[in-house]
Amino acid sequence: MKRVGLVLLGMIILSSAAYAEIYKWVDANGKVYYSDKQSNNSAKKISIKEGSPTNASESLSAEERLAKQKKYLDYRQSEREEKKKLKETREQEKAKHNRYCIALQDELNSLTQEYAIWYDLDEDTGERHYLTDDELEQRIEDLRNDIQSDCS
Repeated sequence: MKRVGLVLLGMIILSSAAYAEIYKWVDANGKVYYSDKQSNNSAKKISIKEGSPTNASESLSAEERLAKQKKYLDYRQSEREEKKKLKETREQEKAKHNRYCIALQDELNSLTQEYAIWYDLDEDTGERHYLTDDELEQRIEDLRNDIQSDCS
């Protein structure tokens, strides 16, 4: 137990003694960079005071901080919900596309059966229009092209 305590104490002492130098520079486009290494001659060493406030939020009251945190959490929650809806929409579209591809493949399989007679129904009259051999071959070719382009 003493060893663990000594190790922890040593780590605390070493971590408080360790610090990194911070360098700041601006490139030709005006973009500001920060690094712990001086990468070019224009980089200037900057000092950061320990414990100095990094933003104005430390001067806010507890109620104001809580309100800001709640607003941020609400924003993040709405982002998560939007992502979830988008994912569900994509999954539904993918499932619909898969059903479409299966229907194309099923129709192609049924049209390529050896002794079948194929026809189209006229939507207005309900009469059958039997496919000629040329029409059947064209339909099969169209289905193969659709499957190749949409379902590969």
